[in-house]
Amino acid sequence: MLQKYKLSLVLLLVCFIGNVKMFSAEGDSPRFAVVSDAHIGRGGSEAKLTKALQIMVRQTPKLDAIFIVGDIVDSGGESQFILLKTILDRELKDTGITPYVMLGNHEYIADSAIMRKNFARIFPDQYHQYITIKGYPFITLSHENYQGYGGVITTGPDPKAFLEEKLEDAAADFPNKPIFVFFHMPVSNTVYGSFPTFSGDTGWGMTHLTSILTPYKQAITFSGHSHYSAGDERSIFQKDFTSINDGGLAYGETEKGFEQGIHPGKSENVIQGTIVTVKENGDVQVERYDFFNDAKIKENQTWLIEAPHDGTKFKYTSARNGEEAPYFETGAKLRISDIIDGGCTLTIPQAKDDYDVQQYLVEVLLNGTSVVKTLKYFSCFYENVNVPKTITAYLTGLDKTKTYTLRVKAVDSFGKQSTPLVTENFMPKYTEPAPVKEACTSVQYFRNSCEYFRKPYGWYLYCKNQKSNC
Repeated sequence: MLQKYKLSLVLLLVCFIGNVKMFSAEGDSPRFAVVSDAHIGRGGSEAKLTKALQIMVRQTPKLDAIFIVGDIVDSGGESQFILLKTILDRELKDTGITPYVMLGNHEYIADSAIMRKNFARIFPDQYHQYITIKGYPFITLSHENYQGYGGVITTGPDPKAFLEEKLEDAAADFPNKPIFVFFHMPVSNTVYGSFPTFSGDTGWGMTHLTSILTPYKQAITFSGHSHYSAGDERSIFQKDFTSINDGGLAYGETEKGFEQGIHPGKSENVIQGTIVTVKENGDVQVERYDFFNDAKIKENQTWLIEAPHDGTKFKYTSARNGEEAPYFETGAKLRISDIIDGGCTLTIPQAKDDYDVQQYLVEVLLNGTSVVKTLKYFSCFYENVNVPKTITAYLTGLDKTKTYTLRVKAVDSFGKQSTPLVTENFMPKYTEPAPVKEACTSVQYFRNSCEYFRKPYGWYLYCKNQKSNC
């Protein structure tokens, strides 16, 4: 009897240890990745998605799911959907990771009726979804048209009605838990990319879902569309609910108004997403990831959405002000070079900030006093570990007869400005460089009325009225 008791105890311990291993490896709470804007069919997009998926598969603890939040293909063609399915099947085979895909606006570049039929055939039952992962609710929403969810519903369930119904179900079925919601275009006036900025951009947001989401403070929404960097601290926002911008896989973009355009620096190397972990205490951890460099973005500044999910712990709100202002390191200097008539090149050393320097404000002062021109240069912070050490500004349109001074301020994502760096006065006038006197290497020989010069690379004949440089 005692032996049986011991044997039972041993078996119980073995089972318990086995369960503990399974728990520590997989966990009993969801862990998932969110990406968007794969744009399969655009040049280079297949390789970028493949690399991102391979990195996601290697994550530990293992992911349960991957959500690709709209613009999954570039223009809605059947071959693009097939290629996307092929990549997902190949890279996620035998991993236990489930992919979920949603339509964005780019899919509607194709004929919408044909596109929806192809999507439904290649990705069945993924138009709108209400799913459960390890006891937590997830809602996915596909675009109804190019603009999002406005206008007449042409096929399938009304996405707004679907969202409203499933939010109500999730709140009842999973009280005190976050509800994860995924759609392509962000709600207006929430995350970076959804609102007008101090750089003059109008934003990419939509208002179709605002009133539906507003009652649900436990809702955590994920979107893309803008291709704006997830590394910007404005890419998370909390008011009536939590909104997160996941970045984008195909390329990086920034708001209008910068001298380098909307794709500055190495924008094709900006391949970003988020990895989300629900903690044992109910907190939700959001890590931002740079798939191009296989590196975390701001590893020491992980976002934490704290429980209880009733709005009382919201901290990523409009009250944020960027905390410390940016600053230039001691000894940092501006450098003017390549002066031409009416212009020059200005090299700006990168400043420091507790979050990010987002841009540089370059002011052109006439006679060191009045500002006659203001230019904005993006800092290229979205290149993460490969941010350039300097930013180059090319100034033109100045008067070569006048004297100017250049003043530069570093500006963070919340608009806080540094103490400026200032150049010496200069005139944008091209000056012919002084001729470089050639060192005398000739041996002179005189013959008749001409002089012969022997140089290391040959003989040269000069007439008497020409002078040697010796």
